[in-house]
Amino acid sequence: MSDMKTTSLSIRLDEDLERMLVKVSRDAGLTRSEVARDALRRQSRIRQFENLRRRVMSFAGARGFPTDEDVFTNVMESGLATRGLALDNNVLTLQRYDAAAEAIRGFA
Repeated sequence: MSDMKTTSLSIRLDEDLERMLVKVSRDAGLTRSEVARDALRRQSRIRQFENLRRRVMSFAGARGFPTDEDVFTNVMESGLATRGLALDNNVLTLQRYDAAAEAIRGFA
């Protein structure tokens, strides 16, 4: 984190969540704080995408994109999302969410 200003946050975890956090951090070779920050970033991106999706779905539907998969297929085929994305057998990854969100912003 170098010169970045930080603040502290204390949270209570039940035993199962604590065990999960310890296992994930150990397996990934990261601190518990790094894992928690990453989880918060991911959750924030998902929420941002969901909010953006709600705002533009009527617009997308009127333009011939009635489903999420129609939007994602168009984004992937159009080359708008060529930032080294892993497609994981059509599993929606956060990278695909990010790329689709950027492309949808361009439609609006």
